[in-house]
Amino acid sequence: MKTLDKYCKNCALRDPKAPKCQLTGLEIQQGDMACARYVTHLDECGICGSKMPRGLLIDATNPADPFYVCPQCEQKIGTCFTCEKAQQCSFESDPSTLPKVIPQTIRQGNAVMQTQVRNPERVKITCEKNCACYDKEIGCIREESQCCNKYIFVRRK
Repeated sequence: MKTLDKYCKNCALRDPKAPKCQLTGLEIQQGDMACARYVTHLDECGICGSKMPRGLLIDATNPADPFYVCPQCEQKIGTCFTCEKAQQCSFESDPSTLPKVIPQTIRQGNAVMQTQVRNPERVKITCEKNCACYDKEIGCIREESQCCNKYIFVRRK
């Protein structure tokens, strides 16, 4: 097995479109020796698909298909972002003619403020009916707390 010399030109972090490092943004000259961050391949995040030098290994049960996660997606594990049940939102996708938001007037003393709130009628026909994680007391778990007891981790890619 032939090993590559550790030069920037052989590093997986080299931008394929320009002679520069994707990590530092520095221009790469032909004979530049590699820095301590030299890598021969990039891991792919199993959730968002982004490439990274060294991801967090989540699952190595299948050596042919290890599951790595980037730092941004690692923060989202355990939330609706990585839950099987939260991949589709019927409130957003339902073709109903009901508007998504309606105006709400708030009166405090002499002050009158108007704001927009989610349309409760649309919530009834979409969220309450179609969302497994909807809670009648809390409302949309995805918007309120990003986590519930029905969480099922899903690989996105």
